[in-house]
Amino acid sequence: TSLIQNLYPTWFKLTCHSSCQPSNNPSYIWYKNGLKIQEDTSFIEQYFDEADSISCAVKGHEKFSSPSVCVLNQICNRVIYTERSVCVSKGSSVNISCTYNSYHEVTSKFWFSPVFTDSQNTGRVQVLETERGRSTLRITDLRETDSAQYQFTFTTRSFKWGSSLPGTTLTVTALQVQVIRVTLLQSSTEAELKCHSSCGSAGRLHYVWFKNGQKNKTQQTSTYTDHFYPGDNVYCAFRGHEDYPSPSVYPSIRPSVLVSPSEIVEGSSVTLTCRTDANPAAKYTWYKRNQSLPLSSGDIYHFTSISSEDRGIYYCKSEDHYSVDVFVDVQYPPNLPSVSVSPSEIVEGSSVTLTCSSDANPAANYTWYKENEESPKASRTDLHHH
Repeated sequence: TSLIQNLYPTWFKLTCHSSCQPSNNPSYIWYKNGLKIQEDTSFIEQYFDEADSISCAVKGHEKFSSPSVCVLNQICNRVIYTERSVCVSKGSSVNISCTYNSYHEVTSKFWFSPVFTDSQNTGRVQVLETERGRSTLRITDLRETDSAQYQFTFTTRSFKWGSSLPGTTLTVTALQVQVIRVTLLQSSTEAELKCHSSCGSAGRLHYVWFKNGQKNKTQQTSTYTDHFYPGDNVYCAFRGHEDYPSPSVYPSIRPSVLVSPSEIVEGSSVTLTCRTDANPAAKYTWYKRNQSLPLSSGDIYHFTSISSEDRGIYYCKSEDHYSVDVFVDVQYPPNLPSVSVSPSEIVEGSSVTLTCSSDANPAANYTWYKENEESPKASRTDLHHH
């Protein structure tokens, strides 16, 4: 903050002070109407007029300058940013705002930043002024390259607000869940997770965690510890930006098997993926139940054209940890049906059963006909005559 002491009618001594006591006699930087005017001492003495505003900062910590203070008149020239730093998720939107006033009538105003030179920003940037003296820069579909410092300036007929003072620093981050620690229990895995971003200390960030698509309503910090089972997936997001989360991770040590697509038809391409983010450097081996030899190695097993003979139970192994079994159900149409007769020798008046059979998955539905008759006799596997 700046302490103002009036010595003469328009002559002022201004002192820069803080509740923190910097060591080693730091240098100070002084700003007048947004422009740097002096360095070194913790105070300045000079004449000021009614339009002047003053701000100070410790050298080396210019991002944390004091608010601009009007020296003589509360309607001086100054810009105050709503937030010094903002951190948001990639793909989301952000509003960067400031309030401003001027001793004279403002003739023009605009926001600027190095990233505004990118022609691809067309259509993603708006400047809104819903109330007098407040300007908002809105950027949509945020990219990591939008990370920069954004500053506001205005001009009057005889004055232009300077840009030496820091504006609002925007950080656009791609969130990622990191597995910090894992412990294999009897039937589950205890894992400590961290929602990693490039935000650093940008603001007081609140996190949201999702486990199997369900929001955890109590966890708001960047770390999260829980018990996980094979197939459990977890992702995180910033609160208020839940539509732009991190990729999912599978924090169980015991691998899980993902089948794609979920409905499998004979002749189609099918992929089995062995997943465990708790041990990403693991080597995987694939097996089919009731077969002693392994099928292949690697985290993916691929069927180029799956057949009915491939139907069965599969699992993968990661070092000493076996995945839960997954049943690969291959659907195929019925082949040409055959009819069997019981008994083989038929006497008039006896009971006879005709059985129609055909291999299909799912099981086929059958309809019985008598030659030269259009109407069906029945719709079932067996046809009985007494």
